[in-house]
Amino acid sequence: MGTSLLIVSAFLHALWNALLKKIPDKTAGVFAIMLFASITSILISPISGGFQPGTTLALQLAFVAGAFEGGYVTGLAHTLERAPLGLSYAIMRGGAMLIVWCISTLYLHESVTILGILGVLCVFVGLFVVQPRKNEKRLDRLGLLWALFTACCIAGYHIFYGASIGEGSSQVTVFLVSMIVSIPFLGLKNNFYAIKNFKSVVKAQPSLIVFAGVLSATSFIIFLYGLSYTAPGAAITLRNTSVIFAQIFALFLGEKISWHQWLGVLMISGGAVLIT
Repeated sequence: MGTSLLIVSAFLHALWNALLKKIPDKTAGVFAIMLFASITSILISPISGGFQPGTTLALQLAFVAGAFEGGYVTGLAHTLERAPLGLSYAIMRGGAMLIVWCISTLYLHESVTILGILGVLCVFVGLFVVQPRKNEKRLDRLGLLWALFTACCIAGYHIFYGASIGEGSSQVTVFLVSMIVSIPFLGLKNNFYAIKNFKSVVKAQPSLIVFAGVLSATSFIIFLYGLSYTAPGAAITLRNTSVIFAQIFALFLGEKISWHQWLGVLMISGGAVLIT
């Protein structure tokens, strides 16, 4: 069951990221999407476990996850401003998977197998293969740093989300707490830029913003349910099947996916299968 939930979550996550790519103002756009995601989570809470805060430690862990979530949405906006969806998504998700596997095997005692080690190597090599060649659109140095920063944040919220749920907090509670913490990261930066531009972004593309918000909330809550059934390393591996979905959506956005980028993505995804 956990496997199916995580793959569905991966598809929805790649889809809302692709919709964000269609919004010219990424910072105000992701701020608006997160607000609608929070509203969605409240509306569906009666059928998704309700509000169960769990222990005091569970709430503290959720707040830490929210801080990483804030870093993630900030980094996501900056990365997508500087790079194609397919390339940036592969770096962010693949990098996060390597970080989580290191933490989960060294500190959370998740078992390591020969196939798992081969899978990690596939992901590592795939991250290099996926990089652009000459005459292809590349990530500038700042864009690469933002992508790597985002990967670290994804790994951080992944670990702390799982720990909070393990302490008895419900999926909706964890998501809402993380939104309460993370949304101000976007709203308060750059002299309240996202708040000032919220109305104009929503007015320009209302259906897209609302739909992306619903997808974001649904994706995260399904992901959290899947996380409760699966160990952290295996869970993030399964969720990173979203890398393949992101390439498909990138094609629909008109991006050119080179042969080596497809090869890198297949290596990352193949590594995910071996690890799982």
